Amino acid sequence: MSIVLLNSAYLPSVSWWACLLMENEVYIDGEESYQKQSFRNRANILTSNGLLSISVPVLQGANQSKTREVAIDHSQHWQKIHFKTLCSAYNHSPFFQYIKDDLEQILFKPFPHVVDLNQAIIHYFIRMMKLNCQLYDSLAPALTSEIKVDCKTLGKKSAWSENFLYPPYQQVFGKEFVKDLSIIDLFSCLGPESKDYLKKLGHNFKPIS
Repeated sequence: MSIVLLNSAYLPSVSWWACLLMENEVYIDGEESYQKQSFRNRANILTSNGLLSISVPVLQGANQSKTREVAIDHSQHWQKIHFKTLCSAYNHSPFFQYIKDDLEQILFKPFPHVVDLNQAIIHYFIRMMKLNCQLYDSLAPALTSEIKVDCKTLGKKSAWSENFLYPPYQQVFGKEFVKDLSIIDLFSCLGPESKDYLKKLGHNFKPIS
């Protein structure tokens, strides 16, 4: 048995999904210490003004908590901002309309914790892309020796994106391809072909030493 270990992520990046497809058994580590300004509550998208990072606000003290304990700050009404931004960025893409209503329902649901929101989004895209994987919320200590790729450690010496070779695809904005954006960008542009793109990416995985 081989295992892939991932951190929880908001609207996860293309590289995150490529890691997920490396093995059929994947664990999300909610017991790790939460890291501020990370993809645990942040995602990169492409807008008419270029690259934009959107983040889910969290309550104070999050940096002293385990990831699974980090609570969302709903007082900032971030859902409306995020959904409006995503619509502005991807309304003219080929496939955003197929996920727009579902995405709105997920974003506006009052999840108490960041991991709850993330899990709902992750499971939704697993269904939409018809991925064959088993996703678990925690890893038993006895299984640590079975970890094939600890994707939480990718990018400690360089960005996650440097571990992969990215075939360019047609994006909504810009003349030059921007790699490793949120799954929103990939699925909005490629739709059903997203699964094949991610599998190809996994085959091109080159760990940075």
